[in-house]
Amino acid sequence: MTSLSEVTVQEFQAALTPEAVRMFQIVQGAVGMGVAVFLLIVIGMYVNGSAAAEAAPADNPEGLMQAMTLVHFALLAVLLVLSAMLFNAQFSDARLRSGVNLTLNDAKGRPLTDNGSRCLALMRTAMILRLAMLEGPALFGLVICLLGAMNGFLHTHPLYWVNAASALYFIGYVVQTFPNRQRMEEIFQTRVLKTA
Repeated sequence: MTSLSEVTVQEFQAALTPEAVRMFQIVQGAVGMGVAVFLLIVIGMYVNGSAAAEAAPADNPEGLMQAMTLVHFALLAVLLVLSAMLFNAQFSDARLRSGVNLTLNDAKGRPLTDNGSRCLALMRTAMILRLAMLEGPALFGLVICLLGAMNGFLHTHPLYWVNAASALYFIGYVVQTFPNRQRMEEIFQTRVLKTA
């Protein structure tokens, strides 16, 4: 075999055990829950910060908030594009050819010998790269909201809640693409087999 694109659907399905699917679900669920919990903390800080809003000085740091918001959305735009590029690059012809010779281990440290499992490892790498790239702007936007909630700025300038949009997008992405057997087979057929 010269490329992972030569792996048959049956080989892939044999490697796609319930444990393998569960591992994908745990990774994606954990990353998504981290952002969701942070969002809930920011909302809690905002709700409990009404006293800070009343005591906030007249010279609120609007210039800083504007600059951070612009950086946040520029970062989001760049990383949306970059995450798609890196995800697609994991399924390039060259990557699929080199995947046959990779020495990879399973969760228990045993070497992977079948190419169906190597396909799963490649898909896991692609998924983690994309999640990491999208999580960055989500967390940065929430940090901006947290700073605004802590000093009462969001109470006087609620427009800056727009920084939470990347976190909401990320949570929606995690939910919409949550791994299951059918989605994993779909990715295999559209990303791996399409190059065959």
